[in-house]
Order: sequence, then structure tokens, then C-alpha cells
Amino acid sequence: MSPVTLPDRAWTDLTKHAFAKELMTRPGGIYPKYGAVDRDYGGSEYDAFQDIFTSAIYTNMEWGRLETAKLYIDNYFTDFVDSKGMIDMRGPETAQFGMTLSLLARYFNYSGDTSLLLKHRAKIEAMANLLADMHDESLSLPQDHAAHGLIRGWSESDSCLMEDPSLYWQAYYANSAFAARGFNDITKTWTEVGRNQPASGMEELAADWSKLGQTLRRRTVESVEKNIQRDKTPPYIGLFPGTTLTFRESLQTEKPSPQQWPHRAYAELLQADVLPAHLANLVIDCMRAYGATTVGVVANGGESTTTDARFSASFLTGTRKCCSGWTASKSSCYSSTRIAITATRAGVGRPARWQALLGTRRCTAFPRNKPFRSSHAGCWYSKILTKTGSTWPRAFHASGWCPERRSASSRPHAMGPGQLHTAGEA
Repeated sequence: MSPVTLPDRAWTDLTKHAFAKELMTRPGGIYPKYGAVDRDYGGSEYDAFQDIFTSAIYTNMEWGRLETAKLYIDNYFTDFVDSKGMIDMRGPETAQFGMTLSLLARYFNYSGDTSLLLKHRAKIEAMANLLADMHDESLSLPQDHAAHGLIRGWSESDSCLMEDPSLYWQAYYANSAFAARGFNDITKTWTEVGRNQPASGMEELAADWSKLGQTLRRRTVESVEKNIQRDKTPPYIGLFPGTTLTFRESLQTEKPSPQQWPHRAYAELLQADVLPAHLANLVIDCMRAYGATTVGVVANGGESTTTDARFSASFLTGTRKCCSGWTASKSSCYSSTRIAITATRAGVGRPARWQALLGTRRCTAFPRNKPFRSSHAGCWYSKILTKTGSTWPRAFHASGWCPERRSASSRPHAMGPGQLHTAGEA
């Protein structure tokens, strides 16, 4: 950990404590866990949650813990990213793919390490091509379509749990913004690494990514400018083009609302840092005026009864569910045949029966295990619904979870190499 001097020793200790707490959730000091105890969020179905990966490597890199960041990157791309660049997790978050590319470039800029990037080169390029394919799909839309040229996809992982996941398959500005940022950053890295890899094609690929990144940035800025609602004070910028309601109006009147989880879409749009200053400031003013912040901090925006209400942690006040509106679909590219299979509290039965179900730690609402394609994710990925759903960790078989297939690096052991080390201290 980089040496740090702060006015109060307690502030330094707090920082070290935060790293220690994060490591406590990682078996062996490396394996990524969203939580440590209960089904929410200690279950294996959360293990490849992109935010765990991006927040951990970002923080560790900024505090000089490059060896730890390297371990996390290696583990993630070995165990949780497939040959097509898709993550092994129930619900991918589109903007996080662009952020991942950007952070990989940051790792190279800080460390100069080419070995790790070359080891996972195929998967990194596949991840970039996944975004490029999604952009190509957007170009098939009519020229006058609001989403033409913008990447459509889920913003929040929980979208897959909703009754109709396609409702959240939107052209969130954050999707294209972070893709643009990711392409821009990884382009420079691939160009530099490629110079020492004769006939690798890396420099040529980087040139294509550079053009795509510039295209996505221009299209994002153009769409934001065009869709500013100047009839409101202050002017309002929606989460995606074509919206006429603010996100709070949508949450109150549209059931369900395609503007769920506005905090993520706004925060990622700003973090990508591709908007010119005047638009970035306009987004910030919009968030402050329309309820996307709490005491100046991005809020976990949830439904409220008044337009002035703020929920900085709305999920803490909600109820938890064992089964929530899964929809399985069989799909081929852009056409699909829905074979809807839903498991909801209402479908399971009355509360008494629900409690009895939880008491047995088993939920058999799902069909026999079989892979299927998600029509709402185009050709993105395959999922496996399992028969067992549970609030009990040992009884839950998560989507695609197969412990024996995980590498040895992901299995718990007595003392992991990711343990906390502080410069100059024992």
C-alpha cells in the first residue's frame, strides 16, 4: 500500500480497515464475493458481479496495491470470463464492460506489465468485440430511431430478475459512454503492447477500436444534446434518448418503469468522462434537482411517494424474495420464441406456504436444468436455470455454478497472497 499521510491517524487506519474488510469477504484472499453471510449477498450467484471486480481493482491500483490488482484481474479473467468475452453471472451490466477495458489499460499504465494482458488477450479482445457487435446491432435500427448508433443493453444486473427483462434493454447513455472510454483507453495500450508483438495484429485492431470509440463518443454527445428537455428548470437529461418523463415521474406512473436504477446510469455516464464540460455539469445539476443525490452524494434512487423524497439506500427498506420473475426464452440472434417460465411469490402460493417452502430450503419452481438463450440479450449469453433456489447458501445451485470447474486459485486456503500489506509495516 502506498505511504499516506493524513492529518489524523484515524483516517489512515480507516483506509487500511476498508481494505482489510474487503479481503475478509474473499476466500483465500482472492476469490470475489459480494457479501459474506446471507443469501443476499453471499450466494455464489453473485460471485462474478462486475462491480466487485471493477471497484476492487480500481481501488487497489489507486492505492499502489498493483500485485493485489494483478491477482484479482488474473482470477476474474481465468474463472469468470468466457471465450466470447461474456461473464459467468446471471445479469451482465453493459457499461461495466467498457469500464473493464479502461481499467485494464490503467493497470498497464501503472505497472508496465504486458504478461498479464497477453495471457488473457483472447478474452480481452472478445470483450471488446462484444461491445463492437452490440454497436453494429444498433446501426441496423432506422436512422430516425432514437437508439440508432447507441449501445442497447441492461444497466443493472437485477434486470434479469424482472418479469419482463426486455423492458430494461435500453440505450442508456452510460452504455455507449463507457464503451467509448474503454475503446479509447485500451487502444493506446494495445498499440504499445502490439509494437513488441510482430505480426500479432494488435495495432491494426487498436486502430479499429479507436475509430469506434470516437464514433460512440460523438453519437453519445449528439444524442444527449438533442434530447435535453429545456422546458424544465433546470433542463432535464434522461437516462436514455426518447424519454419524456423524469425518472421519478416514470417510477411513480409506469409500472414497471424502464428508468429503474437511475443512480447507476447517471453515475456511470459521468464516470466515463466523455461528455464536454457543459453537458457533464448539466447532468450533475439535473441529478441534484430531480432527486438523484442525497447530501451531495449519488443516491440509490428508488420509488417514492413525493418528488422530494430521497432514498440513499432504498434496497435496505425493501423486502427480499427467494424467487422473482425469471423469464426463460429460446432465441436465435434477433428473433426469438418466448417460453416464459416465471416463479413469483404469488405463483408459489400464500404466505404460509411460502414460509413452509423456505423452511425446507428448497424451491422447485424451476424446470429441469437445461441451457437456454435469452431473447432479451440478443446473442449475448446462455444461462442455466437450476431446480434449486434457496436462502440457504449450501442448498443454492447458482446459474452455471460448478465449484469443481473453478481453478485452484479460486479455492479457499489458509493464507492467500492477497493478504493486506502496508509499505514499511509488518
